[in-house]
Amino acid sequence: MLATHLGLAKSTLSEALAWLEKCAYVVREPDSRDPRAVLVRLTDRGQDAMRDGSVLQSDRLATLLEGLSDEDRTCAVEGLELLARAALASKRRMG
Repeated sequence: MLATHLGLAKSTLSEALAWLEKCAYVVREPDSRDPRAVLVRLTDRGQDAMRDGSVLQSDRLATLLEGLSDEDRTCAVEGLELLARAALASKRRMG
């Protein structure tokens, strides 16, 4: 299901998850509700990596936006707003 959602082949996703698990960023656990499914959870290390590596951290984002012209900054903010609305709509559709 995740592979389809991401537009990846199952083998590609499996390889990526194996690498993330080897690096201790995620753990895979059986889903008690569905024996065919596997749950993927971020470890503390994975959460730290997401937080520390995100270009959307507010302080990093502010610095990036400050470096843009007024016109480009307006376009960038409008683009971010569009992405946020699309993400919310997608979340509602998926339940």
